[in-house]
Amino acid sequence: MRKLTRGTLVLMFGLLIVITALPAFSATLDEMAVAECMDQWAKALDAGDVSLLSSLLTDDASIESSDLRKVVGKNDFLTAFEKGFKTRKSTFRTITKRLLELPITVSGNQAIAIRKVEVTVTGPDMRQPWRGTVASEYRLRRENGAWKIYYNRDN
Repeated sequence: MRKLTRGTLVLMFGLLIVITALPAFSATLDEMAVAECMDQWAKALDAGDVSLLSSLLTDDASIESSDLRKVVGKNDFLTAFEKGFKTRKSTFRTITKRLLELPITVSGNQAIAIRKVEVTVTGPDMRQPWRGTVASEYRLRRENGAWKIYYNRDN
């Protein structure tokens, strides 16, 4: 029987640590991907980028917001968003500042995240900017390797 050297033991111990940490590392990568999806969602909303919004939604997405009724289905949401954005774009400018992001919970191919932002709306017909906070709940699922939003609600 061959005697284990100190170097071999250190290598084996290091591999054990890496193998043990892989699930946590994977969850961290998933959390980063979910956060990136939410960041892209906010950018697309502010820019009116319908193509990007479409790529971030599942076909059966359900979206609820203060300025839209509850809309079920990606195509219905995109139609309502385009109509509302064309009106809003010429009148208002929205500036969003992230205030709070609760930990993202990932469970397999599902994720839940809550983000609270401060919103400032300015426009040519407004005497002073409107400021307020909005909390958004995001529910995402992984489809073909990409995180997509299937539920979003603003409060």
